[in-house]
Amino acid sequence: MTAKDIIYIKLLPVHDEPTRRLLICQIGGQEQVCEVSIVDANPVEVALTKLNLAAHTNDHLLNIIATWLNDKIRQELINYLEAVVAPNRHLRPIYNTIEQMQKQYNAEFREEQD
Repeated sequence: MTAKDIIYIKLLPVHDEPTRRLLICQIGGQEQVCEVSIVDANPVEVALTKLNLAAHTNDHLLNIIATWLNDKIRQELINYLEAVVAPNRHLRPIYNTIEQMQKQYNAEFREEQD
């Protein structure tokens, strides 16, 4: 295995853009960079197309890269969504109470309509 056969891939956050990631790919001595959004419908396909990895790899390796990248972006999205929801977790008991009141009201109101 030579240095030109090694592919390095790194996913970094973009400053002041919580839903965007910088994808750095180095194949041999050549470095490519692209920016993807973790909330896009198909961020892996967008990244692989922008980087044109199909020209440098075979289908098996491309599939492995796509699977790894998909898992990594999915985890980044989960972390982002948890950070968005976290400040409002204290409101969950209120939401539960409201849901119970709505269920009780609907049950009583439906009985009156019958």
